[in-house]
Amino acid sequence: MSDEQYETGEENLSNSDEQYEKYKEQIDDIRSMVTNAIAETMDLYGAPPSVGRIYGAMYFHENPSTLDDLREELDMSKAAMSTGVKRLLENKMVKRVYKKKQRKDLYQAETDLFKTFISFFTKRWEYELDVNLDAIKDAEPYFKELLNDEELPEALRESVEDDLQKIQQAREYYHFLQELIMLFRTEEIFDMMNEYRQERRFGRNMND
Repeated sequence: MSDEQYETGEENLSNSDEQYEKYKEQIDDIRSMVTNAIAETMDLYGAPPSVGRIYGAMYFHENPSTLDDLREELDMSKAAMSTGVKRLLENKMVKRVYKKKQRKDLYQAETDLFKTFISFFTKRWEYELDVNLDAIKDAEPYFKELLNDEELPEALRESVEDDLQKIQQAREYYHFLQELIMLFRTEEIFDMMNEYRQERRFGRNMND
């Protein structure tokens, strides 16, 4: 190979590297649009933006990451990284991945946002449901006992009747929430949504 050919080869390689870096930078900028939005809205999941940064970084990773990889990428402390990943694991937004001959724990983002939504919100709805239904179950007999008390002043009787009606209405809501949780966990809700979309589409076609 002549010197001229060698220099041309080096030049092509250099141009190729520059082109790669150019497009890599563009891709990173585009990804940042998404990861920054995830970080800003992470408070909806009861977590600070720093946890959103961790999830956002992992969201676009093709391969599982170690805590050290993420710490280096995001320039976060070991404690903050460990706490953030733990929070993501609890919310099932991140899963632990096992790989042979890998001593360090590996983590990968759950990119199916439907699964993330179902897991996170049904768990919180269920907590709300259990706590409030238990309270209603405990309170209702006392209200009824008061209404059966002949010595209850009439000025208070109407108030107790209103209170009893309110918690009975609330119980109906929590029974609805119970059914909604089941629809999400069985994923039946998605079948219902597809049927609804088809009906709307059919209705529009009929009107056209």
